[in-house]
Amino acid sequence: MASPAGTAGSGTWNPLNQFAKLMNISLNRRGGFTLIEIMIVVGIIAMLVAMAAPNFTRQMGASKVTVIKNNLRLIDTAKLNWAIEYKKNEGDVPAEEDIAQYLKGSKMPTPAAGETYHIQPIGEPPYAICDKPVGDIKPNTKIFEDM
Repeated sequence: MASPAGTAGSGTWNPLNQFAKLMNISLNRRGGFTLIEIMIVVGIIAMLVAMAAPNFTRQMGASKVTVIKNNLRLIDTAKLNWAIEYKKNEGDVPAEEDIAQYLKGSKMPTPAAGETYHIQPIGEPPYAICDKPVGDIKPNTKIFEDM
C-alpha cells in the first residue's frame, strides 16, 4: 500500500502526527503543571480564604447571639405560662424546674456560647451573661431578647 504524499519512508501514516506537525505542537511533551503555576494557584486560594474568613467568623458570632435571644424568648414564654397556670403574681420567681416543663424536652435550652441564663421574677425579662465575647457583645454583658 502506498503512503500519502509527503510521508514516504516515515512508516505508518498517522493523522495526529500530521496535525501536530502543521500546528507546530510537540507530542513528546509531558502534561502537567510547573511549580510556579501551582504556587500561583495556591496563592490565589490563600487570598480568597483570607478575605472570606473574617466574614465567616463574624456570621458565626451573630448566629450565636440570635440563638441566645431565641432561647431567652423561649424562657420568657415558659415563665409566663407557668405564672398563668399556677396563678402567680408579678414579682414571683420561678425555679428552672418550674419552667422546664414548658420547654422542649422538659429542660432548659442548651447554651450556644457558654452563657448562663437568669430567669428573673415575673414582670422582668430574663437575660443571659456570657463570660467571653459573642458576636459584637463584650464579655460579661447582659444579653436581653430585645437587644
